[in-house]
Amino acid sequence: MTVEIKTIGCRQNQYESVVLKTIFEKNNPLNLEGDIVIINGCSVTSKAIRDTRKIIRKAKKEGKKVVVTGCIADESVNNDSTVIHLDNPSKHKMVYGQTNIYKPLISRPMISIETGCDEFCSYCIVPYLREKPFIRNIETIKMEIESLLKKGFFEFVITGTNIALAIDSIYDLLNWAEKNHPEIIFRLSSLDPAIIKENLEIFFRPNVAHTAHLSIQSLSKSILVDMKRRHNVEDIYEISEALIKFDSLFAVGGDLIVGFPTEGDKEFKETKNNVRNIPFAYLHVFEYSKRENTLASLYKSKLSNGKIKEHVREMHSIINEKKEIFSNKNVGANLKATILGKGEALTTNYLNVSVGVSNPDKKIVNLRIESVKNGKLYGKIT
Repeated sequence: MTVEIKTIGCRQNQYESVVLKTIFEKNNPLNLEGDIVIINGCSVTSKAIRDTRKIIRKAKKEGKKVVVTGCIADESVNNDSTVIHLDNPSKHKMVYGQTNIYKPLISRPMISIETGCDEFCSYCIVPYLREKPFIRNIETIKMEIESLLKKGFFEFVITGTNIALAIDSIYDLLNWAEKNHPEIIFRLSSLDPAIIKENLEIFFRPNVAHTAHLSIQSLSKSILVDMKRRHNVEDIYEISEALIKFDSLFAVGGDLIVGFPTEGDKEFKETKNNVRNIPFAYLHVFEYSKRENTLASLYKSKLSNGKIKEHVREMHSIINEKKEIFSNKNVGANLKATILGKGEALTTNYLNVSVGVSNPDKKIVNLRIESVKNGKLYGKIT
Protein backbone atom coordinates (compact mmCIF):
# COMPACT_ATOMS: atom_id res chain seq x y z
CA MET A 1 0.00 0.00 0.00
CA THR A 2 1.24 3.49 -0.87
CA VAL A 3 -0.18 6.72 0.51
CA GLU A 4 -0.05 9.92 -1.53
CA ILE A 5 -1.49 13.21 -0.37
CA LYS A 6 -2.63 16.22 -2.35
CA THR A 7 -3.29 19.53 -0.63
CA ILE A 8 -5.32 22.52 -1.76
CA GLY A 9 -5.73 25.62 0.39
CA CYS A 10 -4.35 27.08 3.57
CA ARG A 11 -1.24 26.37 5.62
CA GLN A 12 -3.36 24.59 8.18
CA ASN A 13 -4.42 22.13 5.49
CA GLN A 14 -0.74 21.65 4.65
CA TYR A 15 0.05 20.84 8.28
CA GLU A 16 -2.88 18.45 8.61
CA SER A 17 -1.91 16.73 5.36
CA VAL A 18 1.57 15.83 6.61
CA VAL A 19 0.15 14.39 9.83
CA LEU A 20 -2.62 12.50 7.98
CA LYS A 21 -0.09 10.89 5.64
CA THR A 22 1.86 9.56 8.62
CA ILE A 23 -1.31 8.28 10.32
CA PHE A 24 -2.49 6.43 7.20
CA GLU A 25 0.96 4.94 6.55
CA LYS A 26 1.32 3.70 10.14
CA ASN A 27 -2.23 2.76 11.12
CA ASN A 28 -4.43 2.64 7.97
CA PRO A 29 -7.40 3.91 10.05
CA LEU A 30 -9.98 3.26 7.30
CA ASN A 31 -8.67 -0.26 6.58
CA LEU A 32 -8.16 0.49 2.88
CA GLU A 33 -6.37 -1.73 0.39
CA GLY A 34 -4.25 -0.74 -2.58
CA ASP A 35 -2.77 2.65 -3.40
CA ILE A 36 -4.44 5.57 -1.60
CA VAL A 37 -4.68 9.23 -2.54
CA ILE A 38 -5.82 11.55 0.24
CA ILE A 39 -7.10 14.83 -1.19
CA ASN A 40 -7.20 17.52 1.49
CA GLY A 41 -9.34 20.03 -0.35
CA CYS A 42 -10.62 23.54 0.09
CA SER A 43 -13.87 25.38 -0.67
CA VAL A 44 -12.93 28.88 0.44
CA THR A 45 -12.84 30.07 -3.19
CA SER A 46 -14.42 28.78 -6.38
CA LYS A 47 -10.92 28.26 -7.84
CA ALA A 48 -9.99 26.03 -4.89
CA ILE A 49 -13.10 23.92 -5.55
CA ARG A 50 -12.26 23.60 -9.25
CA ASP A 51 -8.68 22.61 -8.47
CA THR A 52 -9.81 20.01 -5.93
CA ARG A 53 -12.34 18.46 -8.30
CA LYS A 54 -9.67 18.24 -11.00
CA ILE A 55 -7.35 16.32 -8.66
CA ILE A 56 -10.20 13.96 -7.68
CA ARG A 57 -10.92 13.14 -11.33
CA LYS A 58 -7.24 12.52 -12.08
CA ALA A 59 -6.81 10.21 -9.06
CA LYS A 60 -9.88 8.19 -10.04
CA LYS A 61 -8.60 7.78 -13.61
CA GLU A 62 -5.38 6.36 -12.19
CA GLY A 63 -7.44 3.72 -10.37
CA LYS A 64 -6.44 4.77 -6.88
CA LYS A 65 -8.57 4.65 -3.74
CA VAL A 66 -9.62 8.28 -3.20
CA VAL A 67 -10.18 9.81 0.24
CA VAL A 68 -11.50 13.38 0.15
CA THR A 69 -11.21 15.50 3.27
CA GLY A 70 -10.98 19.15 4.28
CA CYS A 71 -13.58 21.85 3.88
CA ILE A 72 -14.55 20.59 0.43
CA ALA A 73 -15.75 17.30 1.94
CA ASP A 74 -17.99 19.16 4.36
CA GLU A 75 -19.52 21.20 1.58
CA SER A 76 -20.46 17.99 -0.29
CA VAL A 77 -19.27 19.26 -3.64
CA ASN A 78 -18.44 15.74 -4.72
CA ASN A 79 -21.25 13.19 -4.34
CA ASP A 80 -19.46 10.29 -6.01
CA SER A 81 -20.17 7.11 -4.03
CA THR A 82 -16.79 5.63 -5.06
CA VAL A 83 -15.01 8.42 -3.17
CA ILE A 84 -14.53 8.12 0.59
CA HIS A 85 -15.43 11.33 2.41
CA LEU A 86 -13.65 12.16 5.67
CA ASP A 87 -15.36 15.22 7.14
CA ASN A 88 -13.51 17.91 9.08
CA PRO A 89 -14.60 16.75 12.58
CA SER A 90 -13.33 13.22 11.80
CA LYS A 91 -10.10 14.59 10.32
CA HIS A 92 -9.52 16.84 13.32
CA LYS A 93 -10.06 13.93 15.70
CA MET A 94 -7.35 11.99 13.87
CA VAL A 95 -4.87 14.85 13.54
CA TYR A 96 -5.25 16.51 16.93
CA GLY A 97 -6.00 13.47 19.04
CA GLN A 98 -2.38 12.68 19.83
CA THR A 99 1.14 14.05 19.92
CA ASN A 100 2.08 14.33 16.29
CA ILE A 101 5.22 12.51 15.20
CA TYR A 102 5.83 12.97 11.50
CA LYS A 103 8.42 13.81 8.87
CA PRO A 104 8.06 17.42 7.62
CA LEU A 105 8.00 17.95 3.87
CA ILE A 106 9.60 21.40 4.05
CA SER A 107 12.55 22.94 5.89
CA ARG A 108 10.24 25.09 8.06
CA PRO A 109 7.71 22.74 9.67
CA MET A 110 4.25 24.11 10.36
CA ILE A 111 2.75 23.74 13.82
CA SER A 112 -1.03 24.04 14.07
CA ILE A 113 -1.91 25.70 17.37
CA GLU A 114 -5.69 25.85 16.87
CA THR A 115 -8.43 25.07 14.40
CA GLY A 116 -11.82 26.68 13.84
CA CYS A 117 -13.19 30.23 14.01
CA ASP A 118 -16.39 31.84 15.29
CA GLU A 119 -15.92 35.40 14.05
CA PHE A 120 -18.25 35.05 11.01
CA CYS A 121 -16.89 37.71 8.67
CA SER A 122 -19.55 38.37 6.05
CA TYR A 123 -17.59 36.87 3.13
CA CYS A 124 -16.15 33.79 4.85
CA ILE A 125 -17.47 30.22 4.77
CA VAL A 126 -14.77 28.83 7.09
CA PRO A 127 -16.66 29.13 10.43
CA TYR A 128 -19.40 26.95 8.96
CA LEU A 129 -16.90 24.32 7.85
CA ARG A 130 -14.28 24.21 10.61
CA GLU A 131 -16.72 25.05 13.39
CA LYS A 132 -15.89 26.60 16.80
CA PRO A 133 -12.28 27.26 17.78
CA PHE A 134 -10.35 24.39 19.34
CA ILE A 135 -7.02 25.35 20.89
CA ARG A 136 -4.55 22.49 21.16
CA ASN A 137 -2.97 21.43 24.42
CA ILE A 138 0.23 23.42 24.69
CA GLU A 139 2.20 20.59 26.29
CA THR A 140 1.37 18.37 23.32
CA ILE A 141 2.69 21.06 20.98
CA LYS A 142 5.91 21.34 22.98
CA MET A 143 6.43 17.57 22.66
CA GLU A 144 5.83 17.83 18.91
CA ILE A 145 8.45 20.58 18.59
CA GLU A 146 10.92 18.59 20.72
CA SER A 147 10.61 15.68 18.29
CA LEU A 148 11.22 17.98 15.31
CA LEU A 149 14.25 19.58 16.96
CA LYS A 150 15.81 16.12 17.16
CA LYS A 151 15.33 15.82 13.40
CA GLY A 152 17.34 19.02 12.87
CA PHE A 153 14.58 21.61 12.39
CA PHE A 154 14.87 25.03 14.05
CA GLU A 155 12.31 27.31 12.40
CA PHE A 156 8.61 26.68 12.93
CA VAL A 157 5.56 28.35 11.38
CA ILE A 158 2.69 28.73 13.85
CA THR A 159 -0.48 28.20 11.87
CA GLY A 160 -4.22 27.63 12.37
CA THR A 161 -7.58 28.88 11.19
CA ASN A 162 -7.30 32.07 13.27
CA ILE A 163 -4.18 31.84 15.42
CA ALA A 164 -4.82 35.16 17.15
CA LEU A 165 -7.57 33.34 19.09
CA ALA A 166 -4.78 31.31 20.68
CA ILE A 167 -2.66 34.33 21.64
CA ASP A 168 -2.19 33.16 25.25
CA SER A 169 -0.95 29.76 24.07
CA ILE A 170 1.45 31.44 21.65
CA TYR A 171 2.94 33.50 24.49
CA ASP A 172 3.28 30.31 26.56
CA LEU A 173 5.07 28.60 23.67
CA LEU A 174 7.44 31.54 23.10
CA ASN A 175 8.32 31.71 26.80
CA TRP A 176 9.03 27.98 26.95
CA ALA A 177 11.19 28.05 23.82
CA GLU A 178 13.11 31.15 24.88
CA LYS A 179 14.03 29.42 28.14
CA ASN A 180 14.69 25.90 26.82
CA HIS A 181 15.53 26.27 23.11
CA PRO A 182 16.81 29.80 22.37
CA GLU A 183 17.98 28.66 18.93
CA ILE A 184 14.37 28.33 17.67
CA ILE A 185 12.77 30.89 15.36
CA PHE A 186 8.99 31.10 15.20
CA ARG A 187 7.17 32.63 12.26
CA LEU A 188 3.55 33.62 12.87
CA SER A 189 1.07 33.02 10.06
CA SER A 190 -1.99 35.18 9.29
CA LEU A 191 -3.04 37.36 12.23
CA ASP A 192 -6.26 39.23 13.04
CA PRO A 193 -5.26 42.92 13.38
CA ALA A 194 -8.02 43.50 15.96
CA ILE A 195 -6.20 41.19 18.39
CA ILE A 196 -2.62 41.76 17.34
CA LYS A 197 -2.84 45.56 17.74
CA GLU A 198 -3.08 44.96 21.50
CA ASN A 199 -0.25 42.41 21.42
CA LEU A 200 2.44 44.03 19.29
CA GLU A 201 5.06 43.11 21.87
CA ILE A 202 4.84 39.55 20.56
CA PHE A 203 6.95 40.69 17.57
CA PHE A 204 9.58 42.20 19.85
CA ARG A 205 10.47 38.76 21.23
CA PRO A 206 13.95 37.45 20.27
CA ASN A 207 12.55 34.19 18.88
CA VAL A 208 9.89 35.66 16.57
CA ALA A 209 10.63 36.39 12.91
CA HIS A 210 10.32 40.00 11.80
CA THR A 211 7.39 39.35 9.48
CA ALA A 212 3.79 40.32 10.27
CA HIS A 213 1.21 38.75 7.97
CA LEU A 214 -2.02 40.60 8.71
CA SER A 215 -5.53 39.57 7.74
CA ILE A 216 -6.26 43.01 6.28
CA GLN A 217 -8.81 42.16 3.55
CA SER A 218 -9.58 45.81 2.72
CA LEU A 219 -8.28 49.31 3.39
CA SER A 220 -11.60 51.03 2.82
CA LYS A 221 -13.43 52.12 5.95
CA SER A 222 -16.91 51.23 4.66
CA ILE A 223 -15.84 47.89 3.16
CA LEU A 224 -14.30 46.76 6.45
CA VAL A 225 -17.67 47.48 8.09
CA ASP A 226 -19.52 45.54 5.37
CA MET A 227 -17.07 42.66 5.77
CA LYS A 228 -17.84 42.57 9.52
CA ARG A 229 -14.15 42.92 10.30
CA ARG A 230 -13.09 44.00 13.79
CA HIS A 231 -10.28 46.39 12.86
CA ASN A 232 -10.19 49.66 10.97
CA VAL A 233 -7.82 51.34 8.52
CA GLU A 234 -6.10 53.34 11.27
CA ASP A 235 -5.16 50.10 13.05
CA ILE A 236 -3.13 48.95 10.02
CA TYR A 237 -1.28 52.27 9.91
CA GLU A 238 -0.51 52.09 13.64
CA ILE A 239 0.63 48.45 13.54
CA SER A 240 2.94 48.98 10.56
CA GLU A 241 4.41 52.18 12.00
CA ALA A 242 5.15 50.52 15.35
CA LEU A 243 6.82 47.49 13.76
CA ILE A 244 8.96 49.51 11.36
CA LYS A 245 9.96 51.80 14.21
CA PHE A 246 11.14 48.68 16.06
CA ASP A 247 13.03 47.39 12.99
CA SER A 248 13.30 49.52 9.85
CA LEU A 249 13.53 46.31 7.77
CA PHE A 250 10.48 44.66 9.34
CA ALA A 251 8.29 43.00 6.68
CA VAL A 252 4.66 44.05 7.06
CA GLY A 253 2.32 42.24 4.69
CA GLY A 254 -0.93 40.36 4.54
CA ASP A 255 -4.02 39.43 2.59
CA LEU A 256 -6.27 41.73 0.54
CA ILE A 257 -9.61 40.96 -1.12
CA VAL A 258 -10.48 42.90 -4.28
CA GLY A 259 -13.99 42.97 -5.72
CA PHE A 260 -16.10 42.64 -2.57
CA PRO A 261 -19.74 43.23 -3.69
CA THR A 262 -20.10 46.67 -2.07
CA GLU A 263 -16.68 47.82 -3.32
CA GLY A 264 -17.10 50.32 -6.15
CA ASP A 265 -14.53 52.55 -7.83
CA LYS A 266 -14.56 54.97 -4.88
CA GLU A 267 -13.89 52.28 -2.27
CA PHE A 268 -11.22 50.62 -4.42
CA LYS A 269 -9.46 53.96 -4.85
CA GLU A 270 -9.46 54.40 -1.07
CA THR A 271 -7.87 50.98 -0.58
CA LYS A 272 -5.39 51.61 -3.40
CA ASN A 273 -4.25 54.93 -1.92
CA ASN A 274 -3.78 53.37 1.51
CA VAL A 275 -1.77 50.49 0.03
CA ARG A 276 0.52 53.08 -1.57
CA ASN A 277 0.91 55.00 1.71
CA ILE A 278 1.57 52.07 4.04
CA PRO A 279 5.13 50.65 3.74
CA PHE A 280 4.12 47.09 2.92
CA ALA A 281 6.85 44.61 2.01
CA TYR A 282 4.32 42.44 0.17
CA LEU A 283 0.59 41.68 -0.08
CA HIS A 284 -1.31 38.63 -1.30
CA VAL A 285 -4.27 39.71 -3.45
CA PHE A 286 -7.41 37.60 -3.83
CA GLU A 287 -10.38 38.26 -6.06
CA TYR A 288 -13.60 38.06 -4.04
CA SER A 289 -15.30 34.69 -4.43
CA LYS A 290 -18.99 34.40 -3.59
CA ARG A 291 -19.72 31.72 -0.99
CA GLU A 292 -23.33 30.61 -0.62
CA ASN A 293 -24.93 30.98 2.83
CA THR A 294 -22.63 33.85 3.82
CA LEU A 295 -24.03 37.33 4.44
CA ALA A 296 -21.99 38.80 1.58
CA SER A 297 -23.60 36.38 -0.89
CA LEU A 298 -26.81 38.41 -0.50
CA TYR A 299 -25.14 41.62 -1.65
CA LYS A 300 -25.37 42.73 -5.27
CA SER A 301 -22.00 43.50 -6.84
CA LYS A 302 -21.36 47.12 -7.78
CA LEU A 303 -18.83 46.27 -10.48
CA SER A 304 -18.65 43.93 -13.49
CA ASN A 305 -16.29 40.94 -13.47
CA GLY A 306 -14.17 42.68 -16.10
CA LYS A 307 -13.81 45.77 -13.94
CA ILE A 308 -12.88 43.70 -10.90
CA LYS A 309 -10.15 41.89 -12.85
CA GLU A 310 -8.85 45.28 -13.97
CA HIS A 311 -8.66 46.34 -10.32
CA VAL A 312 -6.82 43.13 -9.42
CA ARG A 313 -4.21 43.77 -12.14
CA GLU A 314 -3.81 47.36 -10.95
CA MET A 315 -3.30 46.24 -7.36
CA HIS A 316 -0.73 43.63 -8.40
CA SER A 317 1.22 46.34 -10.24
CA ILE A 318 1.33 48.55 -7.13
CA ILE A 319 2.38 45.65 -4.91
CA ASN A 320 5.16 44.60 -7.27
CA GLU A 321 6.57 48.12 -7.03
CA LYS A 322 6.46 47.96 -3.24
CA LYS A 323 8.18 44.55 -3.21
CA GLU A 324 10.95 45.97 -5.37
CA ILE A 325 11.38 48.95 -3.03
CA PHE A 326 11.57 46.63 -0.01
CA SER A 327 14.11 44.33 -1.70
CA ASN A 328 16.40 47.25 -2.57
CA LYS A 329 16.06 48.59 0.97
CA ASN A 330 17.60 45.37 2.28
CA VAL A 331 20.76 45.46 0.15
CA GLY A 332 23.75 45.70 2.49
CA ALA A 333 21.78 44.39 5.48
CA ASN A 334 22.94 41.55 7.71
CA LEU A 335 20.03 39.22 8.46
CA LYS A 336 19.29 35.89 10.08
CA ALA A 337 17.88 33.29 7.68
CA THR A 338 16.75 29.69 7.37
CA ILE A 339 18.33 27.50 4.69
CA LEU A 340 15.64 26.20 2.34
CA GLY A 341 17.91 24.05 0.16
CA LYS A 342 19.00 24.37 -3.49
CA GLY A 343 21.11 27.39 -2.61
CA GLU A 344 18.16 29.40 -1.23
CA ALA A 345 17.56 30.95 2.18
CA LEU A 346 14.59 32.73 3.73
CA THR A 347 15.35 35.72 5.95
CA THR A 348 13.39 36.48 9.09
CA ASN A 349 11.80 39.38 7.18
CA TYR A 350 10.47 37.04 4.47
CA LEU A 351 12.97 37.53 1.66
CA ASN A 352 14.12 34.67 -0.55
CA VAL A 353 17.88 35.04 -1.07
CA SER A 354 20.18 33.05 -3.30
CA VAL A 355 23.25 32.15 -1.21
CA GLY A 356 24.88 29.64 -3.56
CA VAL A 357 25.38 27.01 -0.85
CA SER A 358 22.94 24.12 -0.75
CA ASN A 359 24.10 22.30 2.39
CA PRO A 360 25.80 24.59 4.92
CA ASP A 361 26.72 23.23 8.34
CA LYS A 362 23.84 25.10 10.01
CA LYS A 363 20.13 25.35 9.16
CA ILE A 364 19.92 28.88 10.67
CA VAL A 365 22.58 31.24 9.32
CA ASN A 366 23.57 34.89 9.25
CA LEU A 367 23.85 36.36 5.78
CA ARG A 368 24.56 39.66 4.10
CA ILE A 369 22.38 40.72 1.17
CA GLU A 370 24.78 41.93 -1.50
CA SER A 371 22.68 42.73 -4.58
CA VAL A 372 19.43 42.58 -6.50
CA LYS A 373 19.49 41.44 -10.12
CA ASN A 374 16.36 41.14 -12.23
CA GLY A 375 14.24 41.03 -9.10
CA LYS A 376 16.36 38.27 -7.50
CA LEU A 377 18.23 38.83 -4.24
CA TYR A 378 21.77 37.52 -3.82
CA GLY A 379 23.63 37.19 -0.56
CA LYS A 380 26.57 35.61 1.23
CA ILE A 381 26.58 33.57 4.44
CA THR A 382 28.74 35.35 7.01
